[in-house]
Amino acid sequence: METVEKPGLMEDLSFVTDPRVVAKTRHKLIDIVVITLCAVLAGADEWTEIAEFGRIQCTSRSLKEVIL
Repeated sequence: METVEKPGLMEDLSFVTDPRVVAKTRHKLIDIVVITLCAVLAGADEWTEIAEFGRIQCTSRSLKEVIL
């Protein structure tokens, strides 16, 4: 039986375009979308909780490994 490699979450969302002015952005839009999605799935329901999730989880290698 052949093993079919599945695309990661970042690849699945790669079609999302960023309408923001590049010079005024600090983070990639795709990173913000993925962090927000993961935070909401983990129970965050306020922007402050999403920001906290991003600060805590994105410093760990585990989240980066899961979404790539």
